[in-house]
Amino acid sequence: MEEVQGRKDGQIHIMISSQSGYTTFRVKNTLYSAVDFHRIGTPGYSTKGKGRGIGLDNYKNILGKYDKTLPLTTIQDGYFIQELKVQEM
Repeated sequence: MEEVQGRKDGQIHIMISSQSGYTTFRVKNTLYSAVDFHRIGTPGYSTKGKGRGIGLDNYKNILGKYDKTLPLTTIQDGYFIQELKVQEM
C-alpha cells in the first residue's frame, strides 16, 4: 500500500479465488520503484529506505513452515504481484 500512497494513478487489486483444489490470494499494485528482484524477501532489502525490509522475509519464513502453500512474487506490466496458493483439504 505504501508504494501507491499519495499517487493519483496508483492502483491496488486484491483477488481471492478457489479453483482446482487451491485457494488463491493475489495482491497486485502499481510499481513506481526499481526493484532488485533477486533480493526481494531477503532480510533488510527494501525499496523504501533503511530500517525496513522485514515483511517479505517474515512472509517467506512463515510459509516455510507449511507444506501445502505455493508463493509467487513477480513483476509484470508495471505491477508488483504477490500471490499465494493454499491447497484445500
